[in-house]
Amino acid sequence: MVIQTEVYRFLQEYGDSRVKRELLLFWGMHPNARFDRRAICYALDCNKLEAEKALRSMVDEGLLLEARSNGLTLYQLTANDERRHSVLELAALNWEQWQLVFRDMAHQDSLAIYQGVVAR
Repeated sequence: MVIQTEVYRFLQEYGDSRVKRELLLFWGMHPNARFDRRAICYALDCNKLEAEKALRSMVDEGLLLEARSNGLTLYQLTANDERRHSVLELAALNWEQWQLVFRDMAHQDSLAIYQGVVAR
């Protein structure tokens, strides 16, 4: 089973934490919805600090849009077609494909750590 290279690279670039990976999947399943931070924390079972950090990063990276409504900050998936498409492709992966991607990412992380130690 081959995972598309673009999808894998996208996940490597924008899914550098558990919360961000879960947010990418979350937005892929709800691409047209808007949520506040509390609803997102509840859906992902993460704390406020983790969510704030991931959401801020994703807004800065252009993956999410941020809007204020009645004093509440709402987040939604970007309108950028290229990035939306990548998020939707990630959400279309089945469980086995997700496991392969995570295994490959963990392997790459291990190699980077090993190379850093050897280089010292």
